[in-house]
Amino acid sequence: MASPFPSIPNPLIAIPQLYVVPIFWGESWIAHTPYNCFDVLENITTIMSGHYLDGLAEYGIAAGGAASFGAVLHVPDAEIPNPFQHEDCWRVIDGAIAAKSVEAPAVYDQPALVGARYRTVYSLFVAPNHYFTDPNIFGWNKPDYRPGAAATWVSCNSDLAGAVETFAHELVEGGSGAQIADACETEKFELDGIRLPKYEVHGNCWPDLQTRLIWMEEKLARYRQRERGFAGRQPAGIVPAH
Repeated sequence: MASPFPSIPNPLIAIPQLYVVPIFWGESWIAHTPYNCFDVLENITTIMSGHYLDGLAEYGIAAGGAASFGAVLHVPDAEIPNPFQHEDCWRVIDGAIAAKSVEAPAVYDQPALVGARYRTVYSLFVAPNHYFTDPNIFGWNKPDYRPGAAATWVSCNSDLAGAVETFAHELVEGGSGAQIADACETEKFELDGIRLPKYEVHGNCWPDLQTRLIWMEEKLARYRQRERGFAGRQPAGIVPAH
């Protein structure tokens, strides 16, 4: 079976990275306003390609990660249980795998093909205006969903920033197998324009200020390098004055 993603030229590593498979439950995800599945996917891609997961090394997860385009399940919103339960979410993910809307964990974790190990995290996004049986719970994770894979769900009744923050909370907990975001529940920070929850690393809420300053310096250095590259180019069609 062909790999669902292109070959990655990184050397083979012993510990896995996280690979997110988003599943959007409900046909309204295509046209939903003020945000839709494509807006969520853009934020997921930014998170997975940035520094947010660096702290998971303590829990046996390598820095970095990737995400698939996942799937939109074209189920009429009226057919989604409201309120829904945990079992409804896990059953929907099971069905998506069985129907080949998304692949089984073993397909994503093929180190010989992609040059990396992956621990799959299936992330189910429930259509807006649907609530869990306890309306004060906005997401959940199941680290032992399947061998080599975790599962999470997110209710999306807030704005985009709130839904993505909940996704990140459940991602680091489901991916690590530990309730590390709960310990830092009130501490947030911004990275790459996205509001994210901190999580526990070596007994402290991470990332700390020093770590974030290092990231900022790295970003500034990339900008400076890019500006130097542009400065040496002459726009096409313009003749230098003599």
